Amino acid sequence: MKLSQRASNSKPSMTMALIALANERKAQGQAVISMVAGEPDFPTPDNIRVAGIRAIATGDTRYGAATGSPALRRAIAKKFAEDNQATFTPDQIVVATGTKPLLYTAFMALCDAGDEIIVPAPYWVSYPSLVELAGASTVILSCGEEAGFKVTATALRAAVTPHTRVLLLNSPGNPTGAVYSKQELEEILAVLRDHPRIFLVTDEIYEHLVYDGQQHYSPSALAPDLAGRIIVINGFSKGYGMIGWRLGFAAGPKEVMTAMGSFLSHILGAPSTITEAAGLAALEEPKPYLRVYREDYEARRDLALALIREIPGVHCATPGGAFFLFVNCTGLFGKTSQAGSAITDDAAFARAAIEEAGVAIVPGASFGMPGYFRLSYSMSTQDIRTGLQSLIRFCAALV
Repeated sequence: MKLSQRASNSKPSMTMALIALANERKAQGQAVISMVAGEPDFPTPDNIRVAGIRAIATGDTRYGAATGSPALRRAIAKKFAEDNQATFTPDQIVVATGTKPLLYTAFMALCDAGDEIIVPAPYWVSYPSLVELAGASTVILSCGEEAGFKVTATALRAAVTPHTRVLLLNSPGNPTGAVYSKQELEEILAVLRDHPRIFLVTDEIYEHLVYDGQQHYSPSALAPDLAGRIIVINGFSKGYGMIGWRLGFAAGPKEVMTAMGSFLSHILGAPSTITEAAGLAALEEPKPYLRVYREDYEARRDLALALIREIPGVHCATPGGAFFLFVNCTGLFGKTSQAGSAITDDAAFARAAIEEAGVAIVPGASFGMPGYFRLSYSMSTQDIRTGLQSLIRFCAALV
């Protein structure tokens, strides 16, 4: 069967594939600690769950507005003003079923064939696929450990071409947990001022998970003069513990939001009114869990770092946010496991880790940076200890 070129080029998410593999091995009876998914293990807070149940009980189960309910868009505008010091009106906000459709439709609204989107690496695994599906070209800008896994103004300026249409930023970042400082963002925004054709799409889904007293800065608040060229993507899954509810939102220039809303109306129809009711409660009611979650994840980060640093031949920078470690494992290359697995690269290490240590991790090549692996510490401290102690024993036996 001949499929389209688009279908031929599309690759499934490596993260989803590894989650499936871990689940398959569990079903076969193997003890597996999956450190793959970026999925908070905290339950959705009670008040949010009750709001969703109430929506079902009261019959709020019909079609809603394609761009999100007016009440939720007003609440999101208020959230931007209070949390981010950014000014958006409700008609500059679009709500959708998660953030992937918002990223995709933002690229669709901004780019034509031949336009380029600069994607810093390491990147979230779906970014390049979403760019390509939107018909644009991905320009990978490698941002190594020496740069803190972040784009510098100098590197950005060198990467811009006459075809550059969008710069995509993610802070706090997945897979590295890198957090851009105010100064770093201001320097990037200064570059964009010199290139009026370039838009900035900023993914801020981990904004509530920032550690060590750092602060999350939204570029939309730092550069009001660039308001016509900044699109913010965010959602409820990480900070609010609403993973399976699937609710994201975007804010930006009205013309771009209108185009995104049009695309979404054909692709998705409208967000679930039940989920929207839960999201409204998340924004309008007290949120003590945000601090509790952040402090708990920071403690888990410290535990995971301490354990991973017991492995000779690997090293890991301290992430400033999110809930991932991005670990350099090149010091293990060339070794062989007790079962005879040759550790030739990060993919071989990840395969051996799940097969022989019962620990599922994601190879760095999936994020555009070979020589590393990503592990999530968004599970219980007991699972963190069990998984990483097993990995320590596995690596200690390498020869």
